[in-house]
Order: sequence, then C-alpha cells, then structure tokens
Amino acid sequence: MIIKIKINQLILIYIFLIGLYIRHGFDIGNFFLPYPICLISGSLLLLLNIYQINKTELFFICLFIFSVIYISLLSLQTGYLNERIKGSIQLCFVLGSTYGFFLAMYNKKKEYFKKISKYVLIIITILCIFELLPFTSTIIDYIHNTLFDYNWEKRLYRDGIIGLGYKRPTGLSQEASHVAWFIVIFSFIWYFTTNNNKKNLIYLIYSFFMTILIRSPIVIFSFIIFIFYIIQKKGLTNVKTLFAINFSIIMLLLIGNYILIERFSNIISGVDHSAFTRMFRPFYFIYLSFINNPFFGSGLLNNEYLINLYYQYTNDLTFLLRRKATSMFVINNIGAHFAYFGILGSSIIGYILYKIFKTIMIKNNLIFYIILLLIGMTEGSYAGQRMWAFIFLLLATFRSVHIYNYQQSKVK
Repeated sequence: MIIKIKINQLILIYIFLIGLYIRHGFDIGNFFLPYPICLISGSLLLLLNIYQINKTELFFICLFIFSVIYISLLSLQTGYLNERIKGSIQLCFVLGSTYGFFLAMYNKKKEYFKKISKYVLIIITILCIFELLPFTSTIIDYIHNTLFDYNWEKRLYRDGIIGLGYKRPTGLSQEASHVAWFIVIFSFIWYFTTNNNKKNLIYLIYSFFMTILIRSPIVIFSFIIFIFYIIQKKGLTNVKTLFAINFSIIMLLLIGNYILIERFSNIISGVDHSAFTRMFRPFYFIYLSFINNPFFGSGLLNNEYLINLYYQYTNDLTFLLRRKATSMFVINNIGAHFAYFGILGSSIIGYILYKIFKTIMIKNNLIFYIILLLIGMTEGSYAGQRMWAFIFLLLATFRSVHIYNYQQSKVK
C-alpha cells in the first residue's frame, strides 16, 4: 500500500507539471478557472501529504492569504468588488494546490530534484526540436492547435517581430515565453543539485543553444543567474570562476546582439507591445495607484480599475479599447505587489512572504531572491499558478540542498 501511494504521488507530480506547462484553463460562468489539471492533482497531493504540514509554514501562508483578502477589501473606494472577490478565491485555490505540490517534495533528497529537472529538460528540448523539423512539425502543430485553438496568423506575425522572422518553437506550451521560463527554472535546478565537474560548461552550452533555438530573451536569465550564483559560491579570486564568468558574459553579449538589439528597437518603435506592457507600463500603474490609493492600493486583481485610471490620466483610447486583450498583461507581479496593495499593504504582505520563504528554506539564499525578482518582472498574474509553483519548487530545492550540505558538514 505504501509503495502504491508513492507511485501515485510521483504520477501526480508529473501531471501537475504537465498542467503547469500547457497552461490550459476554462470559464465556469463568469469565473475563470486557471490550470484545472494543477488544481486537481495539487489538491490530491495536499490530501496525501497532509501529515507533513509544518504548523509554522501553514500559519504564515494562512496569514498571507488573510492579509491579501483583508487589504484588498480595505480599498472599497476603487470599486470592482467582484474582481477582488474572484481574485481572492483564485488565490486560495492556487496556493492550496501549489502547497500540495510542494508537500509532495518536502523531504526529498537533492538527487530527486536533479532527476526531475533532467527529464523535464530532455522532453522540452525534444519537443522544441521536433517542432522545427519538417517531418514532425505538422504533428506537433496539430496537437498544439487542438490544445489551444491558436490563431496562426497572429503567431506568425509575432514570430516575425519577436523571432526575427523565424518560427519560435513552443514545445506544446502556449507560447515561447512559457517554455522559456521552464528552461530557466529547471536548468538552474539541475545545475544547483548536480555535482558533475563539467556542470558549468554543460549549463552554459545548453542555455546558449536553447536561447538561439527559442529566441526568447527570458532564457538569457540563465546567464544572469549563473553569474550571480558563481560569484556568491566561489568569489572573484578563483581563475576557473573568472573564466566561467567571462565566458558567460561573452555568450550573453553575443546573444544580446543577435536577439535583444532587434527586440529593443521593436519595443522603442512601438511594434512590440507585449514586452512594453509587461516590463515598463507597470511602473506607471504603481505611480497611479500610489497617488490615488497610497496606503492599500487598488486591491487584488483589480485590473479594470487600473485600466480605467490609466485612460483617465493618459487618454489612451487605443489601450482602453484593447483592455480585454491586455488585461492579463496589465501589470507584472513586481508592479502588481505595489499597485494592488499600496505602500503600507505591500510592506506588510512582503514581510509575511519573506517569513514564509525563510521558514521553508531554513537558510536564506540570495540566488532565490534574484530568481524571484526575475520571475516577478515577467510573470503577469499575482494569483497565477505558474509563478507560485515555480516559487515553491525553488523553495523545496533550496531546502533540500541546504539539508544535504548540513548533513555533509556533519559527516566531515
């Protein structure tokens, strides 16, 4: 019976990751249910691992949810109460199922994370390559179209702008940026949990290859994370370390010249709306939220209020007419944290989150917060499953590595 439960949990973990990867959701009346596969598998994992719940962690997570809901309700003058209620319900479902996913990996050894990350990266790489090969691309495209009912004209137009005229593989994810984040997260987890002497070279070459293959600037975060990690781990006195850092910077510049310069020119000219909306407009939303609701912001997922506020100050009629298409990208999660909860609310909620992270990881790690910042700059839903799943997956990994290092130090 015990073996059967373990096998079922492993299957449920992979089902959760598949649901997270394909990013499929549907509407129930006026309520959008994101990631139903993650919700079901994560909830089952929560029930199977309820005995592993840490009371301190649970207290801070519940305090976080309560604080988000309460602070959102304090912003009654912003209107759209229904938006905040739906956002609070969605956050409860997302955190509950994600915490179940986390508990399934709570006491796993670092070899466990190494194997999962390796298998995920192999599958993603094969899918992306198959999507570009003439004799397999038709099959991959058919499956992709079945899953998402995608607008191919829109995709070809976006690939022409963002992909420098070439098709960008999605690997059966919804779009290239989604598969790019999986590559960044799981390649780092593999790198962080492996003791291979050639791991630096393997990690850098793989990151370089996937950046060129997918042509998403997000994959470049792999090099940024590597530079910070190697400096934190080795310092700047080791010759091999300096070589690895210089090598990664050279590749970063080469890729940047190939991808980023063209992308930035499209952003500046106004052709590439996606990057501008997610990366730069959020700062203006923070400003608008602070001058109108300085203490408690607009409330969780109150995007309609922020959009109308934006139009009120800018008279940007084009943006207002496109609000349904852009509402999910109204604000990245760094901007969302401050715009939704204001100066006082974001400080309180930020401190609670810090306590959650510190409690789970046991020992703080700068790299975790660097990755968290990068995720927050590009992810666009504060109550979204993917952001919280990545956070809890990283927390479980850092916890596992810290326990392993502590045990090794005791042996020595």
